[in-house]
Amino acid sequence: MLEFLQNGERILVKDELIYILNHHIDAKESMVDIIDYMVANKVSLIVPIFDNRKRISHLYLANQSEQHPLITADQVVGLRLLFKEASRWIIAEDKVRKSQILAGSIAHEIRNPFSKLKYQFEQIDTKVLGNDPTDLGSHNSEEIKQLHQALHESKRAVQSGTRFIDAMLSELRGESLKTDRFSSNSAGELTLAAINDFSFNKPEDRQRVNVNIEDFAFWGDDTLFSFVIYNLLKNATYYFDQYPNSKIDIGFQRQENTNTLTFTDFGPGIAETHLDQIFDDLFTQGKGTGTGLGLSYCKRVMAAFGGDIQCRSQLGKYTTFALTFPVIDESAYEARLHSQLKPILTNKKALVIAPHASQAWLRRCLDNEFALSVHYATVQQQAMDYLTDTDVDFVLVADLEPSSASEIANAIHDANQQSAIPTLFCTTRTEEELSYVDAFQATLLTFSKYSFWSTLVKAEQAGALKRKDSLIGKKVLVVDDTHVNRLLVQSYLVTEGVKVEQAASGIEAIEKAKQTKFDLIFMDIRMPNMNGFEACKEIRKFTASTPIVSLSGECGSDARQSIAMLMDDYIHKPADKAKLVDMLQKWCNGNSTTSNKVKQLEA
Repeated sequence: MLEFLQNGERILVKDELIYILNHHIDAKESMVDIIDYMVANKVSLIVPIFDNRKRISHLYLANQSEQHPLITADQVVGLRLLFKEASRWIIAEDKVRKSQILAGSIAHEIRNPFSKLKYQFEQIDTKVLGNDPTDLGSHNSEEIKQLHQALHESKRAVQSGTRFIDAMLSELRGESLKTDRFSSNSAGELTLAAINDFSFNKPEDRQRVNVNIEDFAFWGDDTLFSFVIYNLLKNATYYFDQYPNSKIDIGFQRQENTNTLTFTDFGPGIAETHLDQIFDDLFTQGKGTGTGLGLSYCKRVMAAFGGDIQCRSQLGKYTTFALTFPVIDESAYEARLHSQLKPILTNKKALVIAPHASQAWLRRCLDNEFALSVHYATVQQQAMDYLTDTDVDFVLVADLEPSSASEIANAIHDANQQSAIPTLFCTTRTEEELSYVDAFQATLLTFSKYSFWSTLVKAEQAGALKRKDSLIGKKVLVVDDTHVNRLLVQSYLVTEGVKVEQAASGIEAIEKAKQTKFDLIFMDIRMPNMNGFEACKEIRKFTASTPIVSLSGECGSDARQSIAMLMDDYIHKPADKAKLVDMLQKWCNGNSTTSNKVKQLEA
């Protein structure tokens, strides 16, 4: 039967087949079998449905009706047209199914390089830069600061990408959006983070985004929320070059039962005839690269949040998307953040440098809520005078111009190099990316009490409130004939504010040690022309007080004896950052002196 249909691509009508069999000598023998099947099963009609390769994918069988035993020619033609259309849908469904399988496979495969990227970033963070990026001091090179920032942003991008893949796989499996990771969030905080994380085509495009935040809290997922903001940004910025005067305005409205985030762009607008379709799957208009899935997914995200997204537009003037969120109990959100901050802030001392208006708001968030001792200053000199006589756990600089705030932070760092005080920037600024304010360990957002507390919790988790004896300003000479070894040690140490000089030979080390008083020298043992021991003997002739630490990949019994006689300590190569920093702390901030020679060396 299939062969007969495949060759003929026609509808089989039982009565027609009987007529052909009875009146045509060249009738195929296979017709007898087909007629017998149709008679036995009371089938009057068989309609084949073909796939995109013209192969039969389905058969439609119609039973014979006793009231209407005959099938007219018009019915046959109508069925043929009907099932030709059905074939197209079946082909499309098959393509979609295969595309879903392929997309799922690709998403799974992307996880592998993402995982490797994450591992490599962690290796760089731990082994090269150290896993505490908040220990940067004002004496670090600009390149190292930029590397820290780039690494931080890359790790965030990988984390977001991984969560987007999880959302993609869930969607491909036809699952509803998972709510098990939903929690309370600050809409203002997440909106600003999404804008600053978004990859604009040109850096100046960021300045065309205006945000006016009247913060509210919502129940949902931060990654899914970011996806919605990314999608709206992507759609709007697509037309920035074509519409050079276009901009984006983002606003917040708090209402009694509903909170709303409005996203307006002043680009081409959307025709009224298309407004009812823009949230439909696969609908796209105006962009050749669009998939037609972004806004439909945004619709599902907002529904999962218990809200909605709607659009109004005027062609050639503007498009506004209104994201509505149900009002939640913000006091419960604040209570959770308060419980997280209470053990962190109890019995701590803080200095706040801010205008009087900002001080009043911060008092309500700090003094009135926690067992925290806070001193307030309005100008830099007041703050510096206070720090001269009082030890504090951290400093908050609030609501000042970033350049003025950075100047204050650098002054605090310079005055307290032996014990770096964590300094954080508090702001409600939204018009620019604030990551360049690198004199601070973190930026706290003061749109609302919960945005302030939330960013403070995250800052503490990132180590921004951590205080330890500082190595800022210490001078170290790294002596090694291999350039990459010198560069690696320098990369480790500059993130602690250490000033590092390099020497490629023993002879160069002697000359540099004569010119500069170093706090410590890391010395390789095996170098051509003059080895580390010979260089150490010469240096000891004019500076007996500078600690010299052996840095070598091998150490036999003779070398051990020479190290014990000539040097102060020993680190086995390749050394990680933790060991190098511990060694500096020991000899620069500890009680060790060059008279305390190494008694036992690491194996």
